[in-house]
Parts: sequence; structure tokens; C-alpha cells
Amino acid sequence: MIAKVITLLLVLATATYAAPGKSYDFIVVGAGASGCVIADKLSESGKHNVLALEAGGPSQRDLGGTDFVASSLYYDSKGVLQVGVPYTRYDVPVFTLTTWFDPTPTPLYPIRSDTGITNSFAVKMLGGSQSHNAMGWMRGTLSTFNTWKIPGFNASEALKYYVMSENVTGTMYNGLFPAYHGRSGKTQIVHANYNASAGIKFFQACARAGYKYINDIHGPEPRIGCGNNVYNLRNGVRDTTAMSHLKDALKRSNLELRLWTSVNKIIFNGTQAIGVEVKDSFGRTSQILAKKEVILTAGALHSPKILMLSGVGSTSDLAKFKIKSVYNNPLVGKTLRNHHYCNAEWQYKAADQLPFYSTPQFSLEYAISGTGPWATPEINLATLWVKSNESIPETDIYVSINSGGNPHTMNIMLATTIPDMVGYVALTSSDPNEPMKVNIDPMGFPSDIRRLKVALSHARRLLGNATDDFGAEITPGNKGDASDEAWIRSSCGVQGHWMGTTRMATKSSDGVVDPNFKVYGVTGVRVADSSFFPGPVSGQMQSTVIAWAHKASEVILAAYP
Repeated sequence: MIAKVITLLLVLATATYAAPGKSYDFIVVGAGASGCVIADKLSESGKHNVLALEAGGPSQRDLGGTDFVASSLYYDSKGVLQVGVPYTRYDVPVFTLTTWFDPTPTPLYPIRSDTGITNSFAVKMLGGSQSHNAMGWMRGTLSTFNTWKIPGFNASEALKYYVMSENVTGTMYNGLFPAYHGRSGKTQIVHANYNASAGIKFFQACARAGYKYINDIHGPEPRIGCGNNVYNLRNGVRDTTAMSHLKDALKRSNLELRLWTSVNKIIFNGTQAIGVEVKDSFGRTSQILAKKEVILTAGALHSPKILMLSGVGSTSDLAKFKIKSVYNNPLVGKTLRNHHYCNAEWQYKAADQLPFYSTPQFSLEYAISGTGPWATPEINLATLWVKSNESIPETDIYVSINSGGNPHTMNIMLATTIPDMVGYVALTSSDPNEPMKVNIDPMGFPSDIRRLKVALSHARRLLGNATDDFGAEITPGNKGDASDEAWIRSSCGVQGHWMGTTRMATKSSDGVVDPNFKVYGVTGVRVADSSFFPGPVSGQMQSTVIAWAHKASEVILAAYP
């Protein structure tokens, strides 16, 4: 406890209080995956004074919080916190935040929805979603970016920034395709170091079922078949950009971090951004000035919210809340996207079931070396990527094997990567404390239900070729097509992969930001998080967010030589 208090005090000492009225060259709003990279890069030369604002508090131990890999705490459909068995002794709830001075789990940003969204989230802590995700480092397939049709955001550019961001260590990939992997980036990338037998059996079943083994899921080969999962881990602890970028950058005198500080709105002089209005943890409101730019990296639910509260959005919608319009753009908050997921369940009869590691040797191994089963995120073992339709150019669904809820089951996760699902976010009030309305219906597109049915059929094909250690299907139970669809509609939801709400476009009539991340219609504001994605990303989010954050940093710095 004493060590934790000392660490928190050190972080708070570094997180300098930004005095009201003080000015900075750049204000970065949101210290998540993207914001930490941009704050690091903009302050690197020492030429620019940078302020990073974070609405939440510290997260990992080295940042004043608690180290963890994952947790099984979650909110049920009624919004009640349910407590399961934590996967590690360094437990910070996945959907909540606890601190040493307040051990009671408290909700993160609430999500208000008319479409029944449950168990999804937006994060309010240093490191953002990286501080409690499953650490899956699944890049988008490179061909996806060609479909964006945005200059500077094609496959070759995506590969360039993926490589720039990564530090692939040791013998990972055994030297295959070196041009596709970085070894000098700041985010450490590894395979799971615990080779559970269930994962080996998964690959054996893949081979018997006729699926190809993918040697390198981020190489030039098409990502079709079975492959090893990849994670951002350093010595058994999640390697967020708050750790890999921001922690050391805060030693610079020209970079300041302010925690527990939420941004109410951007302050405009006409259409020129001149700063932000903030509220601290004591409820005090003040203004902080930006001499050059305000950069929004608050995530796909909150970056559009800040724009709308600032007067950038649909003039008619803003008038309902008596918000003065700065620039009319009805596309702010539209084209919200996400990925589906649901967990089927199979019997598993082997003695090596994974969630129950309350044995001294596993505790000691993780404490000393950061290895073993506790250093394997969510005990996520392996993945099968497939197409839902052979006529499409790339895979749009995947099937992953995960630890089950008891010693005799295995969860099989079904997920989409390029769904048709689309929705929007909207203000519910002019009060910045009120949550956004999130309107997206996971079951609103028959094409997505069909995708999940196809994913389920591949799970059955694969496990039908598994050893006797895998037994009968428990859920949904293989009771016919109608039963499968009913289960999908009642059990499948969305992940924390929000994107697209300030979409990038080459014309202001088609989007919110231009190819230089600048917000159309105003000056001095950019958006550089997953909000700008003009289409879905065929992978998990963090690797792509971080890659494009590197590009955004270069673009911004080039404007101020």
C-alpha cells in the first residue's frame, strides 16, 4: 500500500496543474492510445509546449494505478455490476475503475442507448481503452485501407505506420517477412508465452478440418485460416501507449499532463479555436488557451460530443439545446461503427482448463518473471479467420478460442470485422456531464446476422474435427437455423471498438475531417482517434489507432516547421 501511494504521488507530481488562462502550443484532449502517442511526438523536439488532458485518473502501477491483465467483472443487461473470478491477482475491473483510495468499483462513461446495447463501454482513465482491453494486437488487413479511398491512407501507408509503431521482440515470426514488422517502435508486441494445450488442440482441429495455418497474421499472406494471436505486452504487463510513450515523455519540461480534467467544449473566436473550457475533479471550470491547435483524441463517442457542445454539428440539432452554431455539419456523430461478438460454449474434458490458476507456482512465476498463464490476456489462445462469402475480397469474420466459465467448458468467440452495422451518436443535453445517446442496432442488418451464422458454422466444423477433449456444443446447442438466429439476436452484442463518428473525407460534404485530420469549417482543430475512420477496420482497434496517430503527429509537426 505504501509503495502504491508513493507511486501515485509521483505521477501526480508529474501531472502538473495547468493554471487557468495559461497557454500552450498544443492541447491534446484525451490521453488514450492515440493521445499519448501524439503528446509524445509533439513534445519530442522541445520546440512546442504541449498539454495533455485526461478526464480519468491513473491506471497501471507505473502510472499510479494497479497492474492487471484482465478481469471478469462486467455489467449485466440491467446495468448491475456482476463479479466473476479475476484472471489475475492484479485485478482492475474491465468495465470499472478502482483506486487505492476508493476500492468500490464505479462506472466508466455511461452509454445511453435506445437499441439495447449492454456490456459495452468507453474508458475514463489514463491509457484509455488500452488500459482494460484484451490486448489483442490484430491489425486491419492492408487491403481494407485501399477501400477508404483517402489520399495517404492506403495499404502501403498503413504498413509504414504499423511498422513504425511496433517493437517485435526476440524470435517472433522466426525472421519471416521482416519488412512487415518493426523492431524499433515503442509498443512491444509478443505472442502469448503460455502454450496451453487447448490452443494446440485448436490448431490440430484446424488442420483436420482443412483450414490453412497462417505463419504470420500480419505478413503478406492473406489472413485466411488459423493463426496465433498477438498482444501488446511487456514482461507480462499490458504495454499501453501511456506506458511506452507518455511515461518517459512526461520527464520533458515542455509536456504537461492534467488528470481528472474533462473538456466541456472548445472555445472559438469566430471559427478559430483558441482553447478549451475544462472542469476539474472539484467541479471548477476554467479556460486553457491553445496558441496553435486543439487535437481531439477523446474517442469515437466523445470527440464528436465535444465538437457538438462547441457548436460544430447540425445547426438544427444544436438549436434544440440552445448551443450556438459555429459551423453547420450534420455529419458530426454519424456513421458510428463497431464489431459484433458473441460467445458460444463447448464442453471441454481435459484437465488443463484455464481460468483456475490458484496454485502457488503460477503466482510465483508471474510475480518473478511476468510469464505463465496469468500473463496470457483473457487466456485467448488462437483464432480462425474466414470469409462469410467466398465472393468477397477478404475475411470479415473470425472464431477465437477462450477459456470457459468453469473447468469443463471452452468459450468460442464469434466476431465480425467488416459488418454493415452503422449508427450514430447524438447529444442528450447541453450539459457536458450528460452521456451521449448511442444509437446502433447490432441486429439491425440481416447481412450481419448471416455473418454470425456463418461464423458459428465454422466453429462447428472446426470443433467437429477436434480431439475427444472437446465434447458437445452447449450453447447455442445446434438446434436448427431458427434456434441459432434466436440465440444470435439475444446473445450477440458489440465490442468496445467504436469508430467513424467524425469520418474523414476529401470533401466537406462527405465528412467531418480532411486528409490532414483538420475539422472542416473551423481552424485550429483536428481529430486523430478512431472517430476519423471512414470505414470499418478488419481487425481490432488499438494497433490501427496507434499507427495513424504516428501519421497524425507527422502531419501536425510538418505544419509548424
